[in-house]
Amino acid sequence: MRLDLTVIIVNWNTSELLNRCLASVFRNAGNVNFEVVVVDNGSVDGSCQMVEKDFPEVRLIKNHVNKGYAAALNQGMRIAVGRYMLLLNSDIIICEGSIGRTMAYASARPRAAVVGCQVVEEDGRVRMTCFDFPSVFSVFCEQSGLSRLFKNSRLFQRERMLWWKRDTERQVNVVSGMFMLVRSEAVRDVGLMDENYFLFFEETDWCRRFVRSGWELLFWPGAKVIHHHGGGQSGKKDARRVFVIYRKSQIRYFRKNHGILSALAVRVILLADALSRTTILSLLIVWGCLVGKPTAKVREKLACYSSLVMFCLFNRVPRSKYHFESNPLIRDSIEYAAAQFYWLYALIRPRRSRKVILYYHRVPDGDRENFRRQMRYLKKRNYTVV
Repeated sequence: MRLDLTVIIVNWNTSELLNRCLASVFRNAGNVNFEVVVVDNGSVDGSCQMVEKDFPEVRLIKNHVNKGYAAALNQGMRIAVGRYMLLLNSDIIICEGSIGRTMAYASARPRAAVVGCQVVEEDGRVRMTCFDFPSVFSVFCEQSGLSRLFKNSRLFQRERMLWWKRDTERQVNVVSGMFMLVRSEAVRDVGLMDENYFLFFEETDWCRRFVRSGWELLFWPGAKVIHHHGGGQSGKKDARRVFVIYRKSQIRYFRKNHGILSALAVRVILLADALSRTTILSLLIVWGCLVGKPTAKVREKLACYSSLVMFCLFNRVPRSKYHFESNPLIRDSIEYAAAQFYWLYALIRPRRSRKVILYYHRVPDGDRENFRRQMRYLKKRNYTVV
């Protein structure tokens, strides 16, 4: 049976967000004849059980491992039967009538391959979705801070287009992957996503193929969806790995679409930026230790940028969130070198005497040596035992 729409959602350990997303789809789809496909990438938080229990009408694909975002979307698109496919992130809430109005807009434009709508945060702020194709210059502007310094500049903000408030209809080059209404005919023309992208830049590469084939990509603010404020939780579970994978996908995009020299230039820019940031962050942590300020967030950033240095130099992607902590043999990490510096500082810094009051009745003969060892430990660390 030919349907109007196939909604495809990729999930990885976002059970609660997925529940809200699916509920909004079924509640606000209106008169659209649709189906929903959920591709689960090896979640361990009960996502599959939740879908089977609360949404039995959903077609569920269970992957035993995380195959990556592009590969999972391709799984869903291969079994889709709708004239259109809506690629949706699990942290999106569909507003009433948004799907039907967006489909009507796309149907009136036969050369529109992909249509994106307005995305707003829960507090009402419009999210800056849909972009231009990235370039080596745009990467330089981002890493050097020029894009943050000149937020409304059409030169330094060419890729992100922050001068455009996302309140007008526009033909764009890249439609954001959190909400992509895609014409199935166009997918058959250009093919599925490149599965060599594990995460990030898969939709940018895909959109480039649509443009090269003569299709149009449009942004239309006549419909809107809500982005959950706590979205992106799956990425936060492994922030350091996701941080490096983003840059890996970025370099792959330039290698594939602009050649090896462009990819090398991007890698050099990223390396220079990461080295400068690791130096600054290390100094901030030392300063925080001196003045007694917490440095947890700074340490997290240092872990991300030191991992990026390792990737740019040795093509090493962290295996997991606990990669460095679980492997004490890694000595070439900048993070490890910084930790050794902090340890040396802890040894030589002056310490104030602190008093410890111990109450004990007697020490058994068998525990006397342990008791003496504890006393020596406290004395060595400048404690006064009373």
